[in-house]
Amino acid sequence: SIERLLEEYLPKLVDGMSGDATHGIINLGYAVHSPYKQSLTEALAYMVYSYVYLGHLEAYDESGITDVVVHPYDGCNEFVQLLKYVNKDALTMQQEMEQKCLEEPYRQLPGTVGKRLFIIRDTQEYSLKLQQYVRQIKAIDRVKDEQLMELTHALSVAVLLAYEGTIPEPDNFFMLHGVTSCWAFRQTLKYFTNPKQLRSALYSFVMTIVAVYLTQGIPEFILRDGSFPLFNIDNQSRQYCFMSRKEA
Repeated sequence: SIERLLEEYLPKLVDGMSGDATHGIINLGYAVHSPYKQSLTEALAYMVYSYVYLGHLEAYDESGITDVVVHPYDGCNEFVQLLKYVNKDALTMQQEMEQKCLEEPYRQLPGTVGKRLFIIRDTQEYSLKLQQYVRQIKAIDRVKDEQLMELTHALSVAVLLAYEGTIPEPDNFFMLHGVTSCWAFRQTLKYFTNPKQLRSALYSFVMTIVAVYLTQGIPEFILRDGSFPLFNIDNQSRQYCFMSRKEA
């Protein structure tokens, strides 16, 4: 069945889901809700076609085994803070990618995102740096198995916070596709058949968001009141809290 096919191949394909500006995973997310089984087949084929491998991060075998209480929304805040850190740390990489876009073989490739994704893929220094960034999301390996679904939602909230913080308006290409691909990725979770597989997929998801963030010129995101968005984990109603720029 197509479901068995997805269970077998999707865990391998997510490592390359940044390709074609994440349209592969977005199509698959919609296809999951389509009444036509052919839609799933076509979406899976699209993921193969658009595959751009940026690396694979394997979840640790001892994942979720810790005496430290880790809230899934710790992952949300780790992700938001990672993007803020990348915004400063990756300036040189982003400038070098700009130059490489003007050189062969990338100059003739279509699309800004596509060119830069291939540059990241082909430049070992960049791909290793990307993987180092992603490992900073400690919650992926530290939450309990039963918290993984909530962690997936929490990581999506991080992208929503980044989207809300885009200045002057939340219409940045990265933010738009980041939000859409977050939703799409969450629709596919049932095809990851064990916790370790899902943890590795979450690393791939974060890697995709960070990679596309880099390709879009690492735009700064700050809320309109000048604050930096974080999630208030201590508030039972889970309302957002915001750190001032000075506190962040």
